[in-house]
Amino acid sequence: MAQTGDRCGSGEYIEHLKATQPEAYKHILLFQKQLTLHPNQSLRTSTSTDTIIKIPVVIHIIHNNAAGIIGGTNNNNISDAQVLSQIEVLNNDYQRLNADSVNTPPGYKPIAANVKLQFCLANRDSNGVYSTGITRTYNNQSTYTVADATLLSQLAYWPSDQYLNIWVCDLNGGILGFAQPPGATGVPGLNPSDGVKKTDGVVIDYKAFGKVGNVYVTKYNLGRTTTHEVGHWFGLSHPWGDFNSGDCSLTDYCNDTPPCGNVYESAYPACNNIPSGPNTVVCTPARMVQNYMDYSDDGCMNLFTEDQKSRMRTTIELSARRYALLSSLGCCSIPAGINTPYEKSFEDGDIASDGWTTINPNSSSTYTKGFELSNTSAFNNGSYAISVTNDSVYVETDATTHKYVFSYVSPYFNLRTTSNPKLRFNWAYSPLANNPKTDSIVIFISTGCADNFVPLYTFYGSNFSSTSNPRASFVPGANEWNTTEISLVGYATNTVVHLKFVAYSKGINTFYLDNINILQSSDTFTATLFPNPTSDVLNIKILFNGTKNIDYIIYNMLGQLVFKAHDQEVYSYTKQIDLSSLASGVYLIQVSDGGNRYVYKIVKQ
Repeated sequence: MAQTGDRCGSGEYIEHLKATQPEAYKHILLFQKQLTLHPNQSLRTSTSTDTIIKIPVVIHIIHNNAAGIIGGTNNNNISDAQVLSQIEVLNNDYQRLNADSVNTPPGYKPIAANVKLQFCLANRDSNGVYSTGITRTYNNQSTYTVADATLLSQLAYWPSDQYLNIWVCDLNGGILGFAQPPGATGVPGLNPSDGVKKTDGVVIDYKAFGKVGNVYVTKYNLGRTTTHEVGHWFGLSHPWGDFNSGDCSLTDYCNDTPPCGNVYESAYPACNNIPSGPNTVVCTPARMVQNYMDYSDDGCMNLFTEDQKSRMRTTIELSARRYALLSSLGCCSIPAGINTPYEKSFEDGDIASDGWTTINPNSSSTYTKGFELSNTSAFNNGSYAISVTNDSVYVETDATTHKYVFSYVSPYFNLRTTSNPKLRFNWAYSPLANNPKTDSIVIFISTGCADNFVPLYTFYGSNFSSTSNPRASFVPGANEWNTTEISLVGYATNTVVHLKFVAYSKGINTFYLDNINILQSSDTFTATLFPNPTSDVLNIKILFNGTKNIDYIIYNMLGQLVFKAHDQEVYSYTKQIDLSSLASGVYLIQVSDGGNRYVYKIVKQ
């Protein structure tokens, strides 16, 4: 591949879009205008605070190695080590951690910027499946040009609003890489899409990618081609503007980068900043050949400027797909969510099993009890539930709405493994007699890596009671429990969901919680028996939506009725029937909800 003044193919790619997809071309031009006119002081908090922004990256290696061999001499199916070296370069260059920053001329050091972008190889795909962030795709085509961007995206692509797609292949036509700049959104008369979605990313020649492995011996061997092209992806232009003016009149919209008239490739190690040779233009002040957006050899490049940083971070604000990256799970460091359906019954006697945690900011006080394991009462069957109590005295003159806050926090769940998921749990609570005030229990939900909890359901007030006999020092009886179901369908596509039960206590009474389930919403009615055979207790697990009236009838093999029970307006649950009084033998049990009827053979030992 020739190493020419066409090092960057982004301009050629834009011309290709102009000819083949004129609407996308208009989006890009309009975005450049929006970006230039946008005041930096109106940035949203998420990026204007100058915190590090994580960018999830997926590397698509497009190769023609039919045997699938990875690495080795002149093999475009490059090694993982070469990929990792490029990610390291991106992080160093965009956070000004590059060792050659010491070569920045003293006059430029005050404006040399830490852009505060952190790139990670995506550790999970868009379905939440763990990944290396590297894909490898065989195609018998040997080389590619800017006209093949659509083909490359057809071979491999992850959603561009969640990942920075970088395709690595063998480029020809004298270019080392190209990028698709961001496009405008919400423009009257144009389709409200952000440029061309599936080609939104960066394409790099495999020999200019990274700094180890199959890379050029000199000039383009430090990974700065990708640094340059990612700069275009974030809205930066070349220092000489969008095309060669030849007269120093065009701009890259950054006031702290010196103007340039046209392309100039400064050679390492001299890194001369005064262009020479035919058709070169010398502008004032001297050219910043150290800038990543110039065409210098990799060894000369070592900085972005503060204005370039501002432009890139403003791009994240204005570009819909760039901004969506802030909520991507691609850089998520939390563990994979527990697959659902799921049940936390507390019958293992451990409040913290499966990764559940409690938060009690007043744990040092004997008068403020957070969520604790309780064996004083449990719903229906079993021995354990959890409860939360505030034994302190509530002071009416206290200006705070609630005296104390206690939390019971779930592990992460993957809701994609359950169709139409719902949350169901059993609870018991009593307000004080002759006192209209109650504690508050709020269920929160959070999606994604950050714990941005939002309220899902609230218990408070006159309806917050599970008993017809309100009293102090409440311990519920068997019939003093309620069941609540909350639809999670709106979160069904999330692979990382966090739940939190929060008790805002005012010193009123004790709240009990049991059998926290995430299960499938369904109109079906099912019954499962265990153990069978059994010597004493038979369990019958019933699943259905809402509440039902359930009948149980047991006959011996002579057709004689030996047992009958009726449960009124119950949610899905497990029924226990004591068979210890029956003689050993074979029986038939009928389970019915009035519409569905199941008959099973049971063996009493």
